[in-house]
Amino acid sequence: MKRRSLTFLITDLFDTAGDEEALALLRYHQSEVHFIQTRDPAELRVRESGDLRPVEAETGEVFDVTANDALLRRYEREIDAFVAGAEAYCLRRGVGYAQVTTATPFEELVLRVLRDGVILK
Repeated sequence: MKRRSLTFLITDLFDTAGDEEALALLRYHQSEVHFIQTRDPAELRVRESGDLRPVEAETGEVFDVTANDALLRRYEREIDAFVAGAEAYCLRRGVGYAQVTTATPFEELVLRVLRDGVILK
């Protein structure tokens, strides 16, 4: 790359291994980097108590869980902490951050990020 670029990394941010090297390379080439964290809508509204069978999306592994109100509150705290950590991770590295659900059409996602980031007006 011989000139500045605009780079969007669309990720769930669950595994950031290798990010430091990639970010260093992008920064070396003066790229403006934005992480777009994707979340499944089902993650956002886990409100059911009782027996649940969540499926790990990448491996297909099924988990049997009995959820009560205390477990659901803990889940919400963990998700909130994870999102706050993702935002802090990006802030420390000078990387833009946005969050969308996997239900968001790609075109809408790109336009929203460009507008929210004041890249487009």
